[in-house]
Amino acid sequence: MNEENIYILKDGVVKVSVFMLDGREFNITYLKGFDVISMLKDAVNKSDFSSLLIRVESDEASFYRIPKELFMGFVKENPKLREYVN
Repeated sequence: MNEENIYILKDGVVKVSVFMLDGREFNITYLKGFDVISMLKDAVNKSDFSSLLIRVESDEASFYRIPKELFMGFVKENPKLREYVN
């Protein structure tokens, strides 16, 4: 994923997991419908995991791609969105 963008799951189901440094896969969650995926990637980058894996589990999934700078502007201006992100 390009780190200059925020990816938001519009619809579908995705499995989010991480690969631990010893090579094992650890499942974090399943996301369905509208959810921010890139925020999880940012959290993983600051942890002891080697990488984030996002796998589509439904027949199809669609995403919004928003420039990170624009998204953070929306977060600043909207208290409900800021609460959701925090």
